[in-house]
Amino acid sequence: MTETLELTYEQALQGLKDAVANKGPDFQYSDPENPISCKNFTESGQPSCIAGHAYYTYKPEWARDDKLMFTPVGTLVDEGNLDVDMKTQVLLMIAQNKQDRGVRWGKAVETAQKVAERFGHLL
Repeated sequence: MTETLELTYEQALQGLKDAVANKGPDFQYSDPENPISCKNFTESGQPSCIAGHAYYTYKPEWARDDKLMFTPVGTLVDEGNLDVDMKTQVLLMIAQNKQDRGVRWGKAVETAQKVAERFGHLL
């Protein structure tokens, strides 16, 4: 059983910002083996997509769980693997969505932060 990851908004935002700092603000995610959805972690246990980087910062052992490799943010929350408030869920989901649409990571995180801080508490 996967241990639940509890993330505050500040932790999730820092994890995303660390990913941008690591890869660079102009980094564009792509996975030629699976161009439709992102992969949280690689087969070798490293973070892959932007949300995967945020998770890895606080729960690196998640990278060894094949079940979590392709699991979207909302599903992780619904299944009890990820414990976040709505603002944090919005932040992660928007960053992930922007990345999946080819937006560079710096802009994806910037947009996600603006949306989460403006509307996250309303949902």
